[in-house]
Amino acid sequence: MRSHSEDCFGESTMLIGLDAAVDDKNNGLVALLYSQGCITDVLLRDHTQTVVEQILDWWNWAPRILLGVDSPLGWPLPFQQAMSQLSAGRRVEGEYPSIFYRLTDIDIHQRFRKKPLDVAADRIARTAFCTLERLDELRQQHKQLHLLFSDQEDFTAGFIEVYPAATLLANGCSIQGYKKSQEARKHLLVQIMKQYSAFEKMSPTGTMEKEDSVGFSLDQTALVENEHLFDAFICALSALDFLEHRAQEPDRSKVEIDRVHHEGWTWVKNQGVQS
Repeated sequence: MRSHSEDCFGESTMLIGLDAAVDDKNNGLVALLYSQGCITDVLLRDHTQTVVEQILDWWNWAPRILLGVDSPLGWPLPFQQAMSQLSAGRRVEGEYPSIFYRLTDIDIHQRFRKKPLDVAADRIARTAFCTLERLDELRQQHKQLHLLFSDQEDFTAGFIEVYPAATLLANGCSIQGYKKSQEARKHLLVQIMKQYSAFEKMSPTGTMEKEDSVGFSLDQTALVENEHLFDAFICALSALDFLEHRAQEPDRSKVEIDRVHHEGWTWVKNQGVQS
């Protein structure tokens, strides 16, 4: 009979969760080394490095890289079109408030009753701008890095937009107050890890050993203490959902795919989908 470590042997993927922010020091980064259904290692950001430096440092750990990014990666198409024609003092051509919504924002709100921030109207636009700058820096080093629009696509280096609050909701977790409460994050970490079978097969040498009731190692404590690292961990799990074909893709019968390509898509699995 094969051991867990033998079961996990094979080509691996580095799943990197990025909780994006304008200020480099406030970006959370967590990497999960994943192989054949197993998480074999968990890595946390070294804050002596910038976001780009840290991701590049992790790049060669696996032959394939997937980034789950908690930031809008595009703007609503009606907003883009209106801004391209706008002159000072003239009315904005478009309908309020739909001009501020991407199709994926509407989808997330319908599925989880949780409204994402409007990239066309909120301060999150600054985060989106800085995040796209950092992704471009990475792309200059690795030309194959690109935005993925299908979980069926072959890739060696890709990134997707994710939304950790929605991923928590999809896993049956309450998100009330978790941003400000270490106790809430501690409870959520235990709850969320039990939802993912990849942790049950973790190699004995992994940095986050799973005990009878998910024991807290130093790394787990860091996730609880730092809200940015915690959200980055959830972003990495969202990337895992995408990799294992659980995340909800755009419904071609309901949305315009060309518009999705202009605006981006937030990849979150549906509630009740087993991991």
